[in-house]
Amino acid sequence: MHMPIVTTRDFIAGLQPYADKCLVFEHGGRLIQPGYHVTEIKAASYRSLDCGARPQRWEETIVQLWDVADESHEGHMKVSKFLNIWRKVDSTVGLSSEAEIKFEWGDDVTPAVHYTLSAIRDEGDVLIVSLEPVRATCKPRDEWWLSRTPANQASRFPSADVCCTAATADMDQTVRIVDGMPIASAGCCANDALGKWVATAADSGPLDAKTRELIKLGMAAAQRSESAVKSHAHRALAEGASAEELTHAVLLGITTVGFPAMMTALSWVQEVLDSHTP
Repeated sequence: MHMPIVTTRDFIAGLQPYADKCLVFEHGGRLIQPGYHVTEIKAASYRSLDCGARPQRWEETIVQLWDVADESHEGHMKVSKFLNIWRKVDSTVGLSSEAEIKFEWGDDVTPAVHYTLSAIRDEGDVLIVSLEPVRATCKPRDEWWLSRTPANQASRFPSADVCCTAATADMDQTVRIVDGMPIASAGCCANDALGKWVATAADSGPLDAKTRELIKLGMAAAQRSESAVKSHAHRALAEGASAEELTHAVLLGITTVGFPAMMTALSWVQEVLDSHTP
């Protein structure tokens, strides 16, 4: 299912209210590493002939992300720093506000892959920018679908209260359980329904809120994500976890993530504990 483009203006407007938060990109459940670099912001113009033999012309703004763990950087880049980089490029190169926003994500080993913007989520002291791979598509078919889709069901931003309201009235039509796992159809409405399914499953499962946060703390430590570790440490404390329980949750990962990574995660947890000490 095709979704309408997200423009450069939409993307920047989505970031501006959160200047003080850490900016964390993700795709497929994987978080970009702390210390990542924005290596290029490119203004690209394209001309083509689509499969309906129609000439096409469009512009893209492409943000290139270098996924490396730079130990000289403390945590993920702040939104304010990203916006400063953006303004510098815009003043020098000139970025079209109507251009579609795209991303390139790679590292020293993995080739750069192209992504589109899926959603922006505010998660405590972190702003998560979710990306999805660019997929091959047919423009005539996409335009036909969009012409028959209500505007309030076509947004990529789940923050819009009206997004997906009608489409998720019967959630079973959008999310199916296959071998015990939730499988969602493509598109904004499916993503919204899947999010609601996960939230419902979390609240109705056998694990209490404190245990869930401790598990997520261990997972964040394995990801070596300072912002996520601190976020889930704060949340675990809010759910009644003790300092010993936070430490234990991280210590359990020593055989999985190794001693150095575990010690680093413990230092992040200690910073949270110190901030809660009167």
